[in-house]
Amino acid sequence: MHFSRLLRTMTLGLLSLVGGLILVGFAAWIHYRINGPYNPGEIALEDWSLALAIYTVPLQLGAAIEAIIIGLCTRFRWIKVNHGRLAVGAFSLISLYFAISAIWVGMTSRYSNLFGVLLYEFIITLPLWLAWGLLFLLPHRQQRRKNS
Repeated sequence: MHFSRLLRTMTLGLLSLVGGLILVGFAAWIHYRINGPYNPGEIALEDWSLALAIYTVPLQLGAAIEAIIIGLCTRFRWIKVNHGRLAVGAFSLISLYFAISAIWVGMTSRYSNLFGVLLYEFIITLPLWLAWGLLFLLPHRQQRRKNS
């Protein structure tokens, strides 16, 4: 097996594993967010909101980095363009969901600094711009016309 093929196989395997872990973590986060308010006797509200906030940062950052790596793999033609766009779109939606949630909390909370929240979300969503740029800067394959 050539080194490039081995590198490709290992990269795509790790990419699938990390992507699956991010999706499972996102599902657990959604479950915890929905389940917490309905069971106030089990979880204190302060612990619930702190746990959600702490768990959000690695998930949002992981989804953004995963989107960049998928964009690079699509750029290297290791992943088909349509599959790459679908995967980058899915991980972008996860990251944007967290961004919109944080901005909503920043706007509704009396003690939060909205400018700080917006700056943080701008910085953490910058990798998504890079991932989408990698996908849209792909050269389109031109079909050769047969000279008849």
